[in-house]
Amino acid sequence: MSGLRLETDTALSVLWVDDDPLLISAIRPVLRVHHELETAGCLAEARQRLAAKVYDAAILDQSLPDGSGFDLIPLIKERSPTTGVLVLTGDDNYRSVVTAIRRGADDYLVKSDQLAAELLIRIALVSLHASRLDTGLPTIAESLSPGGLRAFLASAERRFLSRALELCDGNLSEAARRLGIGRSTAFAKASELGLRTRREPEISP
Repeated sequence: MSGLRLETDTALSVLWVDDDPLLISAIRPVLRVHHELETAGCLAEARQRLAAKVYDAAILDQSLPDGSGFDLIPLIKERSPTTGVLVLTGDDNYRSVVTAIRRGADDYLVKSDQLAAELLIRIALVSLHASRLDTGLPTIAESLSPGGLRAFLASAERRFLSRALELCDGNLSEAARRLGIGRSTAFAKASELGLRTRREPEISP
């Protein structure tokens, strides 16, 4: 069985189940720089890959030609409880999130223009969460209530920005650019969350 690797710079074995070849072809090169990525376009192909190998993380699209990617969650967790499961949805639908968490998902992500950067961060995070390390995430049961879900998302926001700052060596402007948010917004959020940033030279008027 594949063991969890705590170093976020170490490649993780990842299975991405999605039927959008254009999306995969656009993001695959980015993910493969950091991780060992395999893909499947439907449930049947995914089950074959899961039967042959244990992955550190799995990315599951909700809608597939032969069913829902959510149907793979129990199979993955039964075979390897330490495999992190990240589900993708087309919109921020509360019921979809609850369904995914109830079935055993470790996190979820809404598809966006920043998907490549978000996936790099979330892949490492779901692997840690699946291993039940102290990541600050609420338990699955706590995440099922509206209040628990808000806490879950707030925790994810902190981890997301913190990881972006790590990748940018504390440079807040660069982290904001990669995340697709304004620098003032990123600064306010970093201050609110007590995150350390690198001092940047002031720009003369």
